[in-house]
Amino acid sequence: MKENVVEIDSAIKVKARVKSNEYTNALSEVMLEINSTAIDTMSSEESMALIANWENRLDEINSQTDAYFTKMRD
Repeated sequence: MKENVVEIDSAIKVKARVKSNEYTNALSEVMLEINSTAIDTMSSEESMALIANWENRLDEINSQTDAYFTKMRD
């Protein structure tokens, strides 16, 4: 019985680590895009659309990760 608990605990930790890495990588991709884009050369409409896209992507990444960890906890 104790071995099963240890195996389950280990599997949960591995899954949490993998999801944390996915989250970090997704955030890094967006941040790299933000830092490498010269929005000052774009029109106001273009830059606002791009910023809104980044915000939506970051919100989606956060929502998916939160839902995943909530599901694991429950």
